[in-house]
Amino acid sequence: MYEIITQISRWAIPMMLLVIILMAFFRRVPVYETFVQGAEAGFSTAIKTIPFLTGMLVAVSIFRLPGPWICWLPAYHRF
Repeated sequence: MYEIITQISRWAIPMMLLVIILMAFFRRVPVYETFVQGAEAGFSTAIKTIPFLTGMLVAVSIFRLPGPWICWLPAYHRF
Protein backbone atom coordinates (compact mmCIF):
# COMPACT_ATOMS: atom_id res chain seq x y z
CA MET A 1 0.00 0.00 0.00
CA TYR A 2 2.84 2.35 0.88
CA GLU A 3 4.49 1.76 -2.52
CA ILE A 4 1.25 2.61 -4.34
CA ILE A 5 0.84 5.86 -2.45
CA THR A 6 4.49 6.70 -3.08
CA GLN A 7 4.09 6.16 -6.82
CA ILE A 8 0.89 8.21 -6.94
CA SER A 9 2.61 11.01 -5.04
CA ARG A 10 5.62 10.86 -7.31
CA TRP A 11 3.53 11.22 -10.47
CA ALA A 12 0.72 13.50 -9.24
CA ILE A 13 2.28 16.90 -9.99
CA PRO A 14 3.80 15.98 -13.39
CA MET A 15 0.48 14.49 -14.47
CA MET A 16 -1.45 17.57 -13.34
CA LEU A 17 0.92 19.80 -15.30
CA LEU A 18 0.56 17.58 -18.36
CA VAL A 19 -3.24 17.63 -18.12
CA ILE A 20 -3.30 21.43 -17.76
CA ILE A 21 -1.01 21.91 -20.76
CA LEU A 22 -3.02 19.45 -22.88
CA MET A 23 -6.31 21.11 -21.94
CA ALA A 24 -4.87 24.50 -22.87
CA PHE A 25 -3.61 23.09 -26.16
CA PHE A 26 -6.98 21.62 -27.12
CA ARG A 27 -8.82 24.80 -26.11
CA ARG A 28 -6.32 26.87 -28.10
CA VAL A 29 -5.27 28.98 -25.11
CA PRO A 30 -2.01 30.93 -25.56
CA VAL A 31 -0.23 29.28 -22.64
CA TYR A 32 2.87 31.47 -22.40
CA GLU A 33 0.97 34.76 -22.68
CA THR A 34 -1.56 33.60 -20.10
CA PHE A 35 1.25 32.54 -17.78
CA VAL A 36 2.97 35.92 -18.12
CA GLN A 37 -0.28 37.78 -17.39
CA GLY A 38 -0.84 35.66 -14.30
CA ALA A 39 2.73 36.20 -13.13
CA GLU A 40 2.33 39.97 -13.50
CA ALA A 41 -0.87 39.92 -11.48
CA GLY A 42 0.72 37.74 -8.80
CA PHE A 43 3.76 40.01 -8.57
CA SER A 44 1.62 43.12 -8.16
CA THR A 45 -0.38 41.37 -5.45
CA ALA A 46 2.82 40.41 -3.66
CA ILE A 47 4.07 44.00 -3.80
CA LYS A 48 0.77 45.27 -2.36
CA THR A 49 0.92 42.88 0.60
CA ILE A 50 4.51 43.68 1.65
CA PRO A 51 3.60 46.55 4.04
CA PHE A 52 0.99 44.41 5.80
CA LEU A 53 3.37 41.46 6.13
CA THR A 54 6.08 43.75 7.49
CA GLY A 55 3.65 45.17 10.06
CA MET A 56 2.60 41.71 11.18
CA LEU A 57 6.21 40.53 11.50
CA VAL A 58 7.12 43.62 13.56
CA ALA A 59 4.10 43.12 15.82
CA VAL A 60 4.90 39.46 16.37
CA SER A 61 8.53 40.21 17.13
CA ILE A 62 7.53 42.94 19.61
CA PHE A 63 5.15 40.65 21.47
CA ARG A 64 7.72 37.85 21.61
CA LEU A 65 10.09 40.10 23.54
CA PRO A 66 9.61 40.29 27.31
CA GLY A 67 9.88 44.11 27.40
CA PRO A 68 6.33 45.13 26.39
CA TRP A 69 4.80 42.69 28.86
CA ILE A 70 6.72 44.27 31.73
CA CYS A 71 5.22 47.66 30.84
CA TRP A 72 1.66 46.28 30.71
CA LEU A 73 1.73 44.06 33.78
CA PRO A 74 1.34 46.86 36.39
CA ALA A 75 -1.65 48.29 34.52
CA TYR A 76 -3.16 44.81 34.17
CA HIS A 77 -2.86 44.00 37.87
CA ARG A 78 -4.74 47.16 38.87
CA PHE A 79 -7.97 45.69 37.49
